[in-house]
Amino acid sequence: MKPADAAALVAGAVAGYGMDVASTRLLHRLRVPGAAAGLITAAAIYPLARRRLTADRAALREGAALAATAGIAAASARMPNRAARSVLGLAWASHALFDATHETTGDSRLPRWYPALCAGYDLTYAARLITVA
Repeated sequence: MKPADAAALVAGAVAGYGMDVASTRLLHRLRVPGAAAGLITAAAIYPLARRRLTADRAALREGAALAATAGIAAASARMPNRAARSVLGLAWASHALFDATHETTGDSRLPRWYPALCAGYDLTYAARLITVA
């Protein structure tokens, strides 16, 4: 891992921790809906950052991930709080895997270090959703 990626991973983890602490303390009743909305936003960033909308393999993968994420987020709205946090936490963790396998190409407006930043955020946020009531 390159130093810029390691720094981005740590920065993302700090941001994920801070976001969940804030949402837990300040807007506790909106924690689950906020996690669901944030997850959809995170999944939408990659396709929205494309310079061109082409139907290549990466775009199809990103679209499928966005659709699956929207389905999970919608399903979580009908679950009890603890189950919703667990499901959303696992979905956030799976988004970190998506980040780890994402290839930043010339077609993306995102900087090369962005997937590491996002993965750090995703994993920390996921862990807190699952473990902190």
